[in-house]
Amino acid sequence: MPLPAADAASILERVKGWKVAAAAAAAMIAAACVSSSPRPTAVRTDPELAAVLERARAAHGVPGMGAAIVRGRQISIAVAGRQRVDRAAPLLETDAFHLGSDTKAMTASVVARLVDRRLLRWNETLAEALPDIAAG
Repeated sequence: MPLPAADAASILERVKGWKVAAAAAAAMIAAACVSSSPRPTAVRTDPELAAVLERARAAHGVPGMGAAIVRGRQISIAVAGRQRVDRAAPLLETDAFHLGSDTKAMTASVVARLVDRRLLRWNETLAEALPDIAAG
């Protein structure tokens, strides 16, 4: 079952005002941590998530973004926008994103800002912060 658009929107809403690329990376990392399954049984394109990403991408002026939501043994993926600012080629679900160790700093920065805004606590668990995703 794909991630409901409302869940994806609530993740993005918690980090409103951020560069959406960093927020999406943090959401992907957080969602990936939830899964206890070693292998997914299904990877599905999620058009509702793609629509949420497109709205966020356009609102924040980034050329392209992608997200993956892991729920149990199912992965929902979506992309929006272009591969590059200077080219019209659309971003594809098979495109690789170079993140490397950047995700550690992005995640720490996102969490620190959410703590500063009192939307999270440093000792808050993922299940407390995002119960719908953790319960999946």
